[in-house]
Order: sequence, then structure tokens, then C-alpha cells
Amino acid sequence: MPLTESNHLGAKGSDPKFLVVDGSAVAYRAYYALPHLVAPNGETTNAVYGFIRMVNRLLTDLKPAFGVVVWDGGRSTERLQIHPEYKATRPPMPDELRPQIRRIQEFLDYAGLRSIQIEGIEADDLVATFAKVGVDSGLVIYVVGNDKDFCQLVSDRVFVISPTHRKPELLTVARVHEKFGVFPEQVIDYLSLVGDPVDNIEGVPGVGPKTAAQLLEKFGTIEELYCRLSEVQPERLRNALREHEYQVKRNKELISFKIFPDIVGELKNYALQQQNYEKLRGFYRELGFNSLIKEIDESISKAEVGELFQ
Repeated sequence: MPLTESNHLGAKGSDPKFLVVDGSAVAYRAYYALPHLVAPNGETTNAVYGFIRMVNRLLTDLKPAFGVVVWDGGRSTERLQIHPEYKATRPPMPDELRPQIRRIQEFLDYAGLRSIQIEGIEADDLVATFAKVGVDSGLVIYVVGNDKDFCQLVSDRVFVISPTHRKPELLTVARVHEKFGVFPEQVIDYLSLVGDPVDNIEGVPGVGPKTAAQLLEKFGTIEELYCRLSEVQPERLRNALREHEYQVKRNKELISFKIFPDIVGELKNYALQQQNYEKLRGFYRELGFNSLIKEIDESISKAEVGELFQ
């Protein structure tokens, strides 16, 4: 599915776009998807190269007016108080990836795309915050990340691009419903029932994706589900839901995004800046990205030709 799919419902074609990238998600995807690459200076560069390729494609296809790459600031203290084992099973970052993150951030500086990391605030919450700030400002939002939690953000003005496929997948309201059997506003309740192993959040035993979708189709929300629990059949399912009511409601608190509009500042701070082609050329040359140098030269040539006919 092309990233520029026109099914934008409430969004107008003239509305400016805001690209919000979960930096770690794209970096991890590139690290594991691409073969081992080594720069002339001996650095490992597969994550850097894959990240740049993805970002360049997004900038070319979407032509956003605003953009930001968010990085995780560590596990939320508030969520850890609710559930001390929250995200406890996640493995540490691979040793070869850590220095590549620094290189990716260097690229972002030269590419005119701001990045942000705030101690104690999770990347997901920053993504959600930027999505809300952008929508409130009349922008169309494109969130790039592979976390199922992001589906709760999808609307007629917010779209999620999943980098987990060979061809990035654009998630719309209709696609979320097709994929999970629930609408975006029900995704929090859906995940609260089935759990999220990635974040070490356990669901209700015996409640899988199909059962959760059926329950939410009938009852709409988990609050209504528990108000009408006597209607749930079979008895085994009803008992499981009753026994795990606290856990389900705890899960909802864990999965719901926290919004920090005062922390991210004014939207104008995230307007895309002119790329520094001289710095990018030197950066690409150092890492042996000759094909990317060629793309810069071709881009500049096209721009110069375009100016001749203005």
C-alpha cells in the first residue's frame, strides 16, 4: 500500500503533514532486517543505512511540513508503580546498535529533522503527545512505528505507518478494524483483555484476539462489559473475566497514553529545516554510503532544472 494513499476522509489534501517517527522502532527494524554492513572506518552501519533509507522515503512520499523523531527516555515511573514488572522482559539493546543510534541522531541533525528524548518519558507517550498537538493545530499526522498501541491514535487525521513489512503498511481506521476486529477507540480495551507480551502485560486467560473482538463488538467497552458480566457466555469465560477484573482495569491504565503538551513546546519548533547537503555528503562518504551521495546529487540537479522553468 503506498504511503500516499488518498483515503484520508476528514483530512484535506492541502492540510500540512506532521511526520512523527518512533526512532527506536525504525532503528531496531533496520538492524535486524538488513545484512551486516561495515563502513570503511570499521563501524557497523546496517541500522544507520536502513534508517536513512526509510526516513528519506517518508520525506519524499509524504512531503511533510513538520517532523520529529522521538526516542525512549526509559520506563515510566508511574507505570512501574502500577506494575513493577512492566516491560521487565525486554532484552537490552544490542552492543552493535547503540553506537549506530548516535550516528542516526547525527544524520537527523544534517537532514533538518529534529529528534527528542526526555528522561522518564516513554517514546509512545511522546508520539501520542505530538499526535494530539498536531491534530489540535489542524495537521494530518503520520506516526511511524510498529507498536500495536499506536492503533489507538488512528482517526480520520492520524495514520500509522508500520515499518514491519517489506512494503510499509498504512493503517487507517478501516485497516485497524480489518486487522483486529475493533475500532481504534476500542484498541486500549482490546489490548487490556488480550494483554501485550512485548510490554509484559498479561491478558485474561482464555481470551484471545477473536474473543476480545467479539466481546467488544457486543459490549463496546470493558466498563460496559463488567456492568453486564452476567450476560457473558460460556460460564468459563465469565468466571475468567470476573477473576481478572482488577488486572484488566490495571492493564487499561498501563496501555493508555500519557499526554505532555507542555513538555514538547511549540509546534513551530518542529518545522522541517533545509538539509545540509555538504554535511550529509561528508557523513555518507565517511560511512561508505555512495548510493546516498548519488541521490543527493540527483536531487540537487532536479531542483536546479526545476528553477530554470519557473
